[in-house]
Amino acid sequence: MNILSSIIKETPFEKTLWVPNTILTDNLLIFYVLTILLHILPAIIFDSVLYVSGRRPMLLKLMRRLYVANRAVSYFSFHERKFDHENRLNLLNSISPNDLEEFSFDYTSSDIREYCRYVYYVFLNFN
Repeated sequence: MNILSSIIKETPFEKTLWVPNTILTDNLLIFYVLTILLHILPAIIFDSVLYVSGRRPMLLKLMRRLYVANRAVSYFSFHERKFDHENRLNLLNSISPNDLEEFSFDYTSSDIREYCRYVYYVFLNFN
C-alpha cells in the first residue's frame, strides 16, 4: 500500500480535483465517520450542483457502490495471510540447471516497486 501511495504522489493523475489518499482503520465507528465526511457529504454536494445545473446526479450512487465493494474486501485488507511455498522451493531445487534458465520462476531478484510503477503507468495510459 505504501509503495502504491508513493508512486501515485510521484506521478499523479491528470485533471483530478484532489490527490487519491487511503486511510486504513479497523475501527468501524471511525470508518463510518470517515465514509460520511470524505465520501457521502462531498457526493451530496457535487450531486446537488449537478442537479441545479440540470444534469443527472451520479456521484452518490457511485459512492454507494464503492462503499459496498469496500466492505466486501475489508476482511482481506485487515487479515494477514501466510502462504507455504515449500512445494515451489522443492520444484525449483528439482529442476536441472539447463532447464532452470528456460523454466525459471524464481522472483527473488524482482523489484516490486518497479513492477508497481509499470502497472501504474499502464493503467494511466490505457485507452
